[in-house]
Amino acid sequence: MKHAVILLDGMADYPIPSLGEKTPLAYADTPNMDYMFQNGWGGMVKNVPPGLAPESAVANLSVLGYDPETVFTGRSPLEAASMGVVLKDTDITARCNLVTLSDEPNYEDKTILDYCADEIGSAEARELVFALNEHNREKDMHFYPGISYRNLMVWNNGPTDLELVPPHDITGKPIAGYLPANARLLDVMRQSHTLLKDHPVNLDRIKKGLRPANSVWFWGAGKKNRLTRLYGKVRQKGCCYWRSGFDTGNRHQCRNGGDRSSGGNRKLPHQLQRQRRSLHPCFPRGFRFCFYPYRGTGRMWS
Repeated sequence: MKHAVILLDGMADYPIPSLGEKTPLAYADTPNMDYMFQNGWGGMVKNVPPGLAPESAVANLSVLGYDPETVFTGRSPLEAASMGVVLKDTDITARCNLVTLSDEPNYEDKTILDYCADEIGSAEARELVFALNEHNREKDMHFYPGISYRNLMVWNNGPTDLELVPPHDITGKPIAGYLPANARLLDVMRQSHTLLKDHPVNLDRIKKGLRPANSVWFWGAGKKNRLTRLYGKVRQKGCCYWRSGFDTGNRHQCRNGGDRSSGGNRKLPHQLQRQRRSLHPCFPRGFRFCFYPYRGTGRMWS
């Protein structure tokens, strides 16, 4: 038997006033999902153990058969794996979003306007990350460019007790109550704003009517993990499609004898249709299952 595990991450979303207080999923026309539930098996599963944050990185590990309480050491180490960054046991990592902050003179008085700086392009983001590395003369901290606003910070011998707030959870809110307690990280964030606000990349973005990526924001801290190969658990060859760094990190660290990428962007629905069709070549190639974590909160699925 062959299996396709299609994980529609964030599909339920929240009630929307313009949809009559229904969620997008409740409002959407979903004939294919309706057919599967009417003619197959349906049920509920709990993929996030008590005490762990209800986020994609944790849940996806559970779906793949791993125990997050044992193997999950943070979201950013999975991002590091996706980027080919080899971590040392003494390294601490953190997601390093390029965000848009408001213009108040004092950093602590600013508001986070956009957690992704209008989804800044990867080439622009790379220039800003390189500027951060040039400015940062400390040898124990380094920045790595990723995809768009999703970048990585690695801190050798950094503290393991960092408590950091995801920027997408506080969009539109003053940052004063959500800044890191760690003085070093806070200082780096302040310095990043001083450096980036007048960077040529951001001045050009402002001219184009785009939001500037005028600060970094750290979250998702963690340390190196050690995941066993998925093939050793299930004795089946499989493939994984991915859309974000931690999904790719799962793929790299759980390598299962084969993988296939369909890339990722927000061009829907035709992009979804193309990716759905691209699942088919996996199975004739000898793969017994395909894992497809698709992240698209608030989309209309059918």
